[in-house]
Amino acid sequence: VISKHHQALVSFLRSHDDYCLICEDDVIFSDNALSIIHDLVQNFSFDFVDIAGGDGLTTSNADVTINKSLQLEKKSNFATRTACCYLVSRRYAEKLSLVLRSPVFPIDWSMSFAFSLFTSSPLVYWVCNNLAEHGSSTGKVISWRSSQ
Repeated sequence: VISKHHQALVSFLRSHDDYCLICEDDVIFSDNALSIIHDLVQNFSFDFVDIAGGDGLTTSNADVTINKSLQLEKKSNFATRTACCYLVSRRYAEKLSLVLRSPVFPIDWSMSFAFSLFTSSPLVYWVCNNLAEHGSSTGKVISWRSSQ
């Protein structure tokens, strides 16, 4: 899994794009999610946005309203909920790519560690009204790790 995330980041860093959407194979998008994500990228500056959430971790306060379909909570603890589906800036992708080049921790922990490499605070947000679900976390996708 870490290798696939790293490959996606390296490919993004070779592009001229400003942001990258990275999704695992168990992401389930809500209706209109991709157009809402497109609006977010066009109208907001960030380093990381957790799109799918998961593992029962929710937001408690909407700090930013992009439009009626999208609210964000700014995270001062610079963490992710899961690595299922997220947006990254070029700035964060460079840090995360360095960490994933020689992984020590699982992907979620590696992502959180990469935030510590910033010299100034990264702009980290969680989507309040999830635009996608982490299918393995919600039970809608059977995980390869399942003991069933």
